[in-house]
Amino acid sequence: MQQERGTDTWASRTLTAPAAGLTITNPAGTAGNPTFALANDLAAVEGLATNGIATRTGTDTWTTRTVTGTAGRTVVTNGDGVAGNPTIDLASGIIASPGTYTSVTVDTYGRVTAGTNPAGVTITTINGQPVPTFVDTTRTNKVLSVETATFVWAEATVGNSDWIQVGTAVDALTGYIMPHNATIVKVTGHTSNTNGNTKAITLFIDAVNSGTIGTFTGAGEQEFSSVTTNIDVTAGQKLRLQGDAAGGTIEDTVITLFV
Repeated sequence: MQQERGTDTWASRTLTAPAAGLTITNPAGTAGNPTFALANDLAAVEGLATNGIATRTGTDTWTTRTVTGTAGRTVVTNGDGVAGNPTIDLASGIIASPGTYTSVTVDTYGRVTAGTNPAGVTITTINGQPVPTFVDTTRTNKVLSVETATFVWAEATVGNSDWIQVGTAVDALTGYIMPHNATIVKVTGHTSNTNGNTKAITLFIDAVNSGTIGTFTGAGEQEFSSVTTNIDVTAGQKLRLQGDAAGGTIEDTVITLFV
């Protein structure tokens, strides 16, 4: 190929192809017009005939791929990227009815595949939190939580008009502050030795006598238990227990309220 470089000045030129990606036939033009052709990876990409995501599978070898999901696990939209970016999401319908349940089944992928609420149990919002509850027909249809919390008093010696300790707190004003509205549903008590005395245990709510919750009678080790207790308390109220004013002392006493 001849190139004029100035007045009456010419030079021969030859087209040179890059190291890869392009070939030139007859680069000097002596046998005809130079012909360009794609080569190597460029030729492989140009030769793709199907839609999809271009993938290099080897030297100078390309193909198209499509992102796919696994049935029942993931859903892929626009997997070949033709209409836009592929999107991957969890498959729906793994659990029939999305919601809040008290009992769930989890598969090996950590997905909830089933959820149930035991008969009569519903979810009630208490203090901003979902809580499994049921209607207690034995307590005038009160809505109570399925789970109960326990409050424990214990003292080595409980005498007449003696306030029972909470942990190591010995002050007479010490008690439990209720975090939310609740109902005392069960009471248990145990003493290692009544010393032959009869000792009633009285509940005080905000310093108001709310009645006897249990009584120790007999000699030696004794206990009492009630599963029909039905005492309402309100958030912020303080609960205290006291041995009654008569009957003498009892030893190593533990009282538990179930709320």
